[in-house]
Amino acid sequence: MAQTPIEAVTSPAAVVSKVAGAAADWFLPVEFLQHCFDAVHSFTGCNWFLSIALTTLILKTTTLPFLINQLKFNIRVFLVTLQLKQIEKVIRDKGVEPEAVYGYEVQEKKEKLYKEYGVTPFTPWKWYFMQGPISVCFFLAIWNMAEKVPSFKNGGAYWFTDLTTPDSMYLLPVLIGLGFLTSVEVWRHLSEGLGGNPISGTRITISRVLAVGLAPLSASFPTAICGYLLTYSFFLVLCGLAIKVPAVKKSLGLPEIAMPPTATLDEEVLGRIIIFSKDIQS
Repeated sequence: MAQTPIEAVTSPAAVVSKVAGAAADWFLPVEFLQHCFDAVHSFTGCNWFLSIALTTLILKTTTLPFLINQLKFNIRVFLVTLQLKQIEKVIRDKGVEPEAVYGYEVQEKKEKLYKEYGVTPFTPWKWYFMQGPISVCFFLAIWNMAEKVPSFKNGGAYWFTDLTTPDSMYLLPVLIGLGFLTSVEVWRHLSEGLGGNPISGTRITISRVLAVGLAPLSASFPTAICGYLLTYSFFLVLCGLAIKVPAVKKSLGLPEIAMPPTATLDEEVLGRIIIFSKDIQS
């Protein structure tokens, strides 16, 4: 029996053809993502919004080993910082002029410590540099599908059935801003529990500004993009809360370095640092 025009456009074969056509014009990572969205959509039978959310959760989960590894590197950077502060304190106690503290001797020790721990001052930024290109690929893939796959017109639910246009009620953008801001605070507290304060004030401030700025920015995005951003913020919050659980933290090999904010780096504290240093490097 011949298909009606409507059936011909909305059939799975027609949708796959549209997705394949949309993906063909892009470079490999974006093309791969579009085929992933399509595979989840076809396999689960979910609408496009849920398919985007599920695909995002699946693919982001594969990056968890990199995230855990980044946390361990952050702790190493923090341990290096503590030892350098101890060295500076010892030099000051000897009556050396403050400007001489950062002289050749300290610089040489600093380079030796960074080499010993296998980190650099830029190590804490590695996760951001990795996630940036990945997020851009997600963004391009979803935006391209919203423009070229007709079924995105009714691929949502509730008040956002049309995924090709911005959310007219602005609820999703607000949730996105709140979600990312929550994730920043969760990870800030997590990092403080892992070692004083491995996350610098600069990175925290930048992260907060970006989180808040995403709300008005995403208000102009197609709702399909909002599906990705909202899911990603939920993923970050969920991971942060899970890692805060002592049993999970222990199973991942993340030592907790309990140090009062105003503690001085005496010999006992320095001894604990060295012990933790050996643990995190093993």
